[in-house]
Amino acid sequence: MTPIRSCAGLSTEDLRIAMNAAFSDYVVPMQLDAAAFAFLLRQRGYDAERSHAIEEDGRIVAFWLVGTEAERPDTAYLLSTGTVPDARGRGLSRAIGIEVLGNLAAQGYRHMVSEVIETNHGARRLYRALGFEETHAVDCFALPMMEGTGEGIEEVRFADLPTDELMDWHPTWQNDRHAVRRIEPQTITLVIRQDGAPIAFATLLKPNATIAQIAVHQDHRRRGHARRLVAALTARAQTPLRIINADARDAGFRAFVDALGGKRTVGQLALHRALP
Repeated sequence: MTPIRSCAGLSTEDLRIAMNAAFSDYVVPMQLDAAAFAFLLRQRGYDAERSHAIEEDGRIVAFWLVGTEAERPDTAYLLSTGTVPDARGRGLSRAIGIEVLGNLAAQGYRHMVSEVIETNHGARRLYRALGFEETHAVDCFALPMMEGTGEGIEEVRFADLPTDELMDWHPTWQNDRHAVRRIEPQTITLVIRQDGAPIAFATLLKPNATIAQIAVHQDHRRRGHARRLVAALTARAQTPLRIINADARDAGFRAFVDALGGKRTVGQLALHRALP
């Protein structure tokens, strides 16, 4: 087998080309331009040294891209993995996965997390074979256009909000507070206050029109605050918004999305691999 190498020294453009080729016939086809790919890597904490790939004939044919975060020193994130169509069936992704997991364990990491689309049965088999567990389901939604005045809503810095105090569940890696802080100049965070204290907030990722986080304090729910925030973000984005990886165990959140007229677009499964 062609040697597995670290992605340190590989160009992001070559990685982008490989990802687009690998995802050209994916369950949810994806083709990213250079700006979108750069955003994805920054949002998810891409770590070139801990990511690995296989090259053949001058091109990347398989890869595991890994994200890390200094404030989560025991956890790594599998932000993307793929094999180009003409190189499949040879166990390349499995081989890279074994290499990546072994290296992470040797470097002191104790957890690796990711997500997989629920209908991607081939990937699910691979992850199970490599020791990953499917911990819970997460849902993705497309929201309709909405109108609102934005009255009583304030735009703030995400870093200035006690967001974890308002959330009922922890967002997946690409939407958590570390991810938002990495890309904060490309976000919009809106807050509703009562007596000076935040009672509801929502954060939009501008490049992909995705709501990364939205929450209302438990004592102030069912009063239309979340709907007002979504409408205000929609007005700023001037396009319908998406929600990615909402915890499917939260029936109240699903009811809220349904009431907005949102449509479930895809389901995923959160993954966890204990290391070593």
